[in-house]
Amino acid sequence: MTANVRFWPKADVRYFLSFAVRVSGRPVRPRSPAQCIRVPRAEHLVCQSQTTPVVRVIMSTPMDIRTILRLHLLALAFFASPLEAAAPVDNDLAALEKADVVVEGPAKPKQTVYVFFDPNCWYCNLTWKALQPYERQGLQVRWIPVAYQKETSATRVAAIFGAKDRLEAFRENERHYREASYDGGIRPAPVVMPELAAALNANLKLMQRLGAPGTPALVWRDGRGSVRVKVGRPSTAELEAIARGE
Repeated sequence: MTANVRFWPKADVRYFLSFAVRVSGRPVRPRSPAQCIRVPRAEHLVCQSQTTPVVRVIMSTPMDIRTILRLHLLALAFFASPLEAAAPVDNDLAALEKADVVVEGPAKPKQTVYVFFDPNCWYCNLTWKALQPYERQGLQVRWIPVAYQKETSATRVAAIFGAKDRLEAFRENERHYREASYDGGIRPAPVVMPELAAALNANLKLMQRLGAPGTPALVWRDGRGSVRVKVGRPSTAELEAIARGE
């Protein structure tokens, strides 16, 4: 998708529907102000449109192209959330179960969920925070790394997976996440080994085959044995359903 970027002057927030950075070549209308989120420490809103992701912006200063692209990724990840992907094929499920992961939660879980994450992903960080109480209730989370959001994504994964205590390194990245710059909290490793780079590429392709355009992407089996896929930060009700195996 190519970005056709246009800017409108700043005005009252009640009329934010008049401002847009369009990620489409044609005008689109958001469904409602309720389907917008404010990105912390920044003067912009991200909203869902009827037809395509749109970044709506209340601006006081111009944004550079990196910021625009970052908002584009946020919009794609966030607004995919109401969707569930098509049922995965058996080969994809087998690959999911064999993936090298960070395991968080009880050793003998009541329920297990796989989560694709990028270490620089803000919505992944929000999902990590939201999952903590459910882990204490018996949910095991298996975090599968991908690296696509920033240049430091792969090197931060390398820092996590190269640590003596992988879980603690992962938690350091999430505890010290920097919302202002959308950066994970762990210091990036100097290099990414070829084996890890290949694994990250395979994980990204697997995530896309499962129907997820971005992170976080949650995959689990419900009580009937059906595979479910949720893209984006889950709501409280969705988290409770996942923990119950629904």
